[in-house]
Amino acid sequence: MSAGLDAAAPDDLGGVTLAFHTLAPLEPLRRAQVARAAGFTSIGLSLSWLRDWLAAGHSLAELEDLCAEAGVVVGELEALRPFGAAPDAAEDLCWSAADRLRVPYVGALGSYEGGLDEAAARFAALCDRAAGVGGGGGVVVGIEFLPFTNLPDAATAASVVRAAGRANGGICVDVWHVYRGGQTLDDLTAGIWPSVVRVQLSDGPLVAEDDDLLADCLANRRPPGDGEFDLAGVLTAATRYCPQAGMSIEVLSNRLRAQPPAEVLPLLAGRLRSLLGDRDHRRRPLL
Repeated sequence: MSAGLDAAAPDDLGGVTLAFHTLAPLEPLRRAQVARAAGFTSIGLSLSWLRDWLAAGHSLAELEDLCAEAGVVVGELEALRPFGAAPDAAEDLCWSAADRLRVPYVGALGSYEGGLDEAAARFAALCDRAAGVGGGGGVVVGIEFLPFTNLPDAATAASVVRAAGRANGGICVDVWHVYRGGQTLDDLTAGIWPSVVRVQLSDGPLVAEDDDLLADCLANRRPPGDGEFDLAGVLTAATRYCPQAGMSIEVLSNRLRAQPPAEVLPLLAGRLRSLLGDRDHRRRPLL
């Protein structure tokens, strides 16, 4: 389970989950092993990948054993699409996996059908179902806003969360979507941060490389430090306002996926350690 932003010390990546799509497809044991070798003890899994893997004759018990062998946990499952007229068909698989693997966090994506009131009611129902999974208060669900949907920004997602009124529901601030939605750190106001349950990190230029924002987000992200996003500022604010939020790194990059994972992950881990150290330095009081 993610230990929250305050637990992610510069020399320890146990508080940061390696998001599934950061790497090219790998067998799960190899994925877990290269993640662990770079310092990650938490990995994310895709529900669509998991469905196909189970259909090929594998089991959740096997996956549990593989993770234990490599010394990692599953920190997140992505993603449900719960805002249609009917619940996402992947929910049964999601809750079964979250229960067996003790997954603390599940991502949720729009768009929604109907109005915002209906979106809030559906999100509340989803959170209620998530609350009954596993022990320790159930699973936390985070709405990831996307600028190419009708949940385009943090303010809209936070309004749904507030209307839903569920303790295990919040928003996921993917820094990529903040900037690609034409916003900056200044748009993440103090009224939004208390709703944040997840922060996802990547870097990039302020101007999109591809006018198709969906294509851009799937192919052109950069490691922390290789772009123009104020990542240290985001983490400083998140640590102040929502220190129990989880954190993941999601660098969706065609360039990185073409490189050996055993080279990519040490690079990302090193950039994270530098970034987290910068965050900790910035929040220290002046003497």
